[in-house]
Amino acid sequence: MDANPEFDIRTPLGRERLAQYHVASGRQDQLALTEIVDALESLVHRLGTRDWMIWRYGGFIIPTGDKSQRLVDVVEAVDLGHTLAILAQCDGFNELLRGFDNPSQFDDSIFEAQMARWCLDQPHIKALRFAPKYTVLGRDKRPDFELNTPIGRLVCECKRLHLRTQEWASRLIRITDAFDTAMHATGIPQDVRLEVTVNGTIRGDLRVTAEHACREVQNGSAGTTMEHGPFSLRISPIGSEIASNGCIVKYGRIRVGSTPTEIKPENYYLRLSSPWMERAIFRTIGAVINAAHRQLPADHDSVIFVDGPQLEGRRAAAARLLQSEYTHCLAVSVVRGGKAEFSQRSINKEVVDWIFLGKAPTLIRRLLYIFAWRLGLRRALLRKLTRATT
Repeated sequence: MDANPEFDIRTPLGRERLAQYHVASGRQDQLALTEIVDALESLVHRLGTRDWMIWRYGGFIIPTGDKSQRLVDVVEAVDLGHTLAILAQCDGFNELLRGFDNPSQFDDSIFEAQMARWCLDQPHIKALRFAPKYTVLGRDKRPDFELNTPIGRLVCECKRLHLRTQEWASRLIRITDAFDTAMHATGIPQDVRLEVTVNGTIRGDLRVTAEHACREVQNGSAGTTMEHGPFSLRISPIGSEIASNGCIVKYGRIRVGSTPTEIKPENYYLRLSSPWMERAIFRTIGAVINAAHRQLPADHDSVIFVDGPQLEGRRAAAARLLQSEYTHCLAVSVVRGGKAEFSQRSINKEVVDWIFLGKAPTLIRRLLYIFAWRLGLRRALLRKLTRATT
């Protein structure tokens, strides 16, 4: 098998050969050859031919901004192709496709598409329309999509965290730069990976501290964690499994040379993570929920989908659902790893379970909910309860 193959999925032959290559590889999925070919054809048909549609080095290298890019493997590309084929039946589908034209919105559009498909898969959601037009505080807004449900229309907005644009994320990159320089200065071999966990505030000169930490960790044995000031450090061979510390905030680097190297954590030569910096995620999620809320009309029931860690997401959602301006917000769903977890007021739980989780109440209760929602009685009651508790 060619050690450095390339497959151009913009052509039928390229799609066929990539599917054959993937099926013959040591894959973990059970995708059939025809399933891969059909999904890749859907991807090209819906998004049009793009420069990134050449598979090499383990995936498609997709620009996601002026100076950023990411790898999409065959499984993710197939899933996106299938998703777009399903959503093509929905009103306003072309509005969704426009998001893929902007590199900085590519991942946002993938998340929107994933949530739209997930909603359509729910048995009690009848239809979906992209980019409905509403007036919010005197301005025209286009929320991501609108759902037709037994209780009426639900307006939905999807948001991702964009962690790399946060100030604390920039700080993490600066620390990574310092350790990158220190690894070279202290002569850490190129076949060795350095894993660094930032546990607290860094005192003094960052580069000097990083170099001292690298010199100290060289005296330890592979796989052993050492403490140096605010850092926990571990050295391990490149290609071995990275130690898990449960961190959400993490940043890795890989060497690019003449030998093709798959972009995955095992091949990092440097990986930083920080449970200490994760405190900022709660504030970031809250700001994202607020931004989504500003896109939604106050006179229609709505749902917010956020791509982020669920523990911090639940806390941020609960803090906002107590506020009177969120009365029209039926629920906030925090999504991680394809799993959607809903936060809602207790008065809305049975309806959320019915619409989104397929747990239908009794016929009498369904009729009562439909009656209350369509006449606006539910929101009137919530406004009264909110005023009573503030």
